[in-house]
Amino acid sequence: MIQATPISMTGRGCDRLTWVDNPKGNFDLKSAYNLAGGSAPSQTFIASWIWKSKTLPRIRTFLWKCAHDSIGVKHCLGRKGVVDDDICPIFRRDPETVLYALRDCSRVKAVWLQLGVKMTNQGFWLTKLQEWLNVNRKDSSSYKPGNPPWKMVYPFALWNLWKCRNNTVFNRKSQNPRLVAEIIQQTLEFMYCVSSPRGPTRSLIKRVRWERPPEGWCKLNTDGAASGFSRRIGITTSFVAELWGLRDGLMLCSNLNTSALVVEVDAKAIVDAFQNVHYENNIVSPVLDDCKQLISRFSRIKFNHCYRQSNCCADVLAKVVADQNSNFIYFECPPVDIRKVFEDDLNGVFLNRLCPKSDVVP
Repeated sequence: MIQATPISMTGRGCDRLTWVDNPKGNFDLKSAYNLAGGSAPSQTFIASWIWKSKTLPRIRTFLWKCAHDSIGVKHCLGRKGVVDDDICPIFRRDPETVLYALRDCSRVKAVWLQLGVKMTNQGFWLTKLQEWLNVNRKDSSSYKPGNPPWKMVYPFALWNLWKCRNNTVFNRKSQNPRLVAEIIQQTLEFMYCVSSPRGPTRSLIKRVRWERPPEGWCKLNTDGAASGFSRRIGITTSFVAELWGLRDGLMLCSNLNTSALVVEVDAKAIVDAFQNVHYENNIVSPVLDDCKQLISRFSRIKFNHCYRQSNCCADVLAKVVADQNSNFIYFECPPVDIRKVFEDDLNGVFLNRLCPKSDVVP
């Protein structure tokens, strides 16, 4: 890990302030708020599935608020100092938590039972909030014959139970006797009219190969190591490894007095980083700044993303480097490990790549 720490090679560089809770080292308001409030960083949130769930957008938003324990029940409002007590405003007995309002209240339990949930289903009645949401969204079975899959009924049930509860609390209306039928009807309507099944993604086989650069240009292929050299970096992320390989390659091309350079990498994140003039990353700024400084030495330079099958020499070198003892090796001629793929590139051998149809140009 120490070996993989980025250090500037082209200049002395300067110290930068880095925000520890952000992957790019940039200031992050959310983590600053947690720090100011004395709260620990949250654990990995398991409700990101909500935005991909097959339901109405407003229900997705509601589910997200439920998972964050932040809908307008009195328990949540009490935490914010909006109300003085957290007791259920309907029965005046138990604290009104999210789970109480949507599952444990006696009038709500009756609706779940009518929808087909069994009292013996402990996975439904005894789980905590996030787990309760997560388990039910995966259930593809139908709790009653002829009903839609439970994972589609469940979000509509939550939404309608919440609306019905608000009608009772704020408008003094009794519970809708047709609530269960309306939940099923809304789910069926959504299923047949909105949630049309997505067709399978069509893929085609594309023939790809390493292409020679235009006349007067040189080409640099990198993959955490690069054609012509390899570096043992240590333990780090793939993005940082790609940057190390790119920096070594740019340094090599600069020393060879190359004026026009095509850079090809099979990591799209690297291409995007250098095509975006506003991209910043304080964590790897020494290597990133080195690359930018080296890029300025070339009169003409292009960055292209390529498939791994057209970047075979660099790909094989990146795998071989794990077993090398030296930190950096410069190859005067192709090593034995890559001779076969080097000859294939030289002879223009095509390889097959399975690509989405949209990526294949007629």
